[in-house]
Amino acid sequence: MKKLLREPDENNLSGVCQGFATYTDTDPVLWRVILLVLLFTSFPVVLFYLICWIAIPKKNNKDVL
Repeated sequence: MKKLLREPDENNLSGVCQGFATYTDTDPVLWRVILLVLLFTSFPVVLFYLICWIAIPKKNNKDVL
């Protein structure tokens, strides 16, 4: 069973988009573009991103998907 985990590394800030991409088997660039597009809408993206950053656990080396 898949778990939604943040995957921070040296290439990204918090790993939220990478975590969503791994969970959905998609490219993380797609999630970053979606986030960028939603920034220009009335949807509270920054708040959503911060909540995800806090709520989604960080992937450890022992976590194997």
